[in-house]
Amino acid sequence: MSMQRLDTSHAVSVPAVRDLARRLLAQGASPGLAQRVVARVETLARSEPSAHPLDLAARVIGDSFPRVVLRAPRGSTAVLSVLGSRQSGRSAFVRKLALRLCGAGRRVSVLAVKQRESSKPEWLATWMGEVGAFACVVDVDREIPQVALEDADVVLVDGSGSLKSDVSITESIAWQNLSPQVVETRIGVLAADAAPERLRADVRALRSAGAVCSVLTRLDLATAPAAAFEIASAAGMPVAFASDGVDEGDHLHRCTPERAADVFLKGRIA
Repeated sequence: MSMQRLDTSHAVSVPAVRDLARRLLAQGASPGLAQRVVARVETLARSEPSAHPLDLAARVIGDSFPRVVLRAPRGSTAVLSVLGSRQSGRSAFVRKLALRLCGAGRRVSVLAVKQRESSKPEWLATWMGEVGAFACVVDVDREIPQVALEDADVVLVDGSGSLKSDVSITESIAWQNLSPQVVETRIGVLAADAAPERLRADVRALRSAGAVCSVLTRLDLATAPAAAFEIASAAGMPVAFASDGVDEGDHLHRCTPERAADVFLKGRIA
């Protein structure tokens, strides 16, 4: 993005504008988004001359990427179908979220979809059972155990990495004759350290599979994490959670506007 066209009479100094733009571009923001943020910061600075440009930028970014709210009607069972390609961090996200929900006193069931030539679903089911969640391995051509659904507040479905099979499993859950009612939400998992072309392809596939929001994983490994954030949001899969490490207790975050600003301005979650 060219800095030469910026008007030096603006309330924000040219060095501050250049520093802000450099920060955004360094973290993977597109030139178009960087330009829009800079322009909005310049406008705000005219009415708030004492405000720091980075504080104004954080506000602008937070307004651009509002928090995703996942709600299920009272008395219903929330099914969160977690979809994503292999090696995206899908199972790690399920593990972290399940542990947090169990700690909050929620009744959690984890359904790990069977994978060819992988024992990860069996390992995940065993691990979840040890922390207080009901867990089992399910297959696309087998009926879901009724107990996994009847006694749960939240059901987490850890997909296999094959979207066709995973969607078939989630549809079989949604159509079972259950009381209370099942409310399903499909969440797409994206590895923030993937190349932009791979991210765009994954987003297209996940949107086609019905994902309505996303989880960004591997933020600690990404050199330009804002790119993943922007790609997901622009494609209609706003970021609901961000994961930046392996620790189940500390490395999963609800993606608030403040944390979105962290990703764009610092490249990490503070």
